[in-house]
Amino acid sequence: MEDLKKLAGGASALFNRAVQYTGEKLGTAEHTDLDAHFEQLLQRADKTKAQTEVLLKCTETLLHPDPTARAEDYLYDKLERTGLEKKRQRLSNLTQLGGTMLEASAAYGPGSSYGNVLLKVGQTEQKLGDCEKTFVSTATTEYLQPLKAFLDTDMKNITKERRALEVKRLDLDAAKSKLKRAKSEKGKSDAESELRHAQSEFDRQAETTKLLLEGVNKSHEYHTRCLNSFVEAQANYYASCHQYMQDLQRQLGRL
Repeated sequence: MEDLKKLAGGASALFNRAVQYTGEKLGTAEHTDLDAHFEQLLQRADKTKAQTEVLLKCTETLLHPDPTARAEDYLYDKLERTGLEKKRQRLSNLTQLGGTMLEASAAYGPGSSYGNVLLKVGQTEQKLGDCEKTFVSTATTEYLQPLKAFLDTDMKNITKERRALEVKRLDLDAAKSKLKRAKSEKGKSDAESELRHAQSEFDRQAETTKLLLEGVNKSHEYHTRCLNSFVEAQANYYASCHQYMQDLQRQLGRL
């Protein structure tokens, strides 16, 4: 019997929300507005989500330009997490080029001047490949993963609580409408009780959602530190590559 009451109550709440939602769309029902500060928090969260998604996509493209390789890495990441298969170690283009040059050098033999140049350049290309690997790994850990975590955790929680708030808001406005329609004293008393409960539930959910939205500012601060780490990794990468190329030019000048 108790289960039937709960089921009936749930169905009634769904119906009331549907009626309230339809009335709002038709312009015939009251709509409780959030305060200006709350609306600003919502807009900032939406903007942060959208911009983070763009930044994430562009940075992934920079670190992994080959879309096919990105898709494969994504698949193997999923398989590795489930324990089905370990992620394959992919050689960078620089490392592959260096290895090809070393093979060509060995084919020409140590007495070949061209082979000696291929040896020096091949060794340097592999060093550049190692630098690239370090940069990609650091950038992924220090920048990409925090952005992904923000979208997968923080933003999903915010979205979940915002949906819950919208439900509570519909319940609140439905209760207000019910009180306006009440004719008898008992009907008014019951409607007022429902309204107080709905207002309490809405206020509680609004506070929960607001706390999460205010946390977006902390995320901005954290992402700023992550971006500084990315810049440092990129600066180190280019500095190391420049140094290796200068050393190579000096070596080739002595051959």
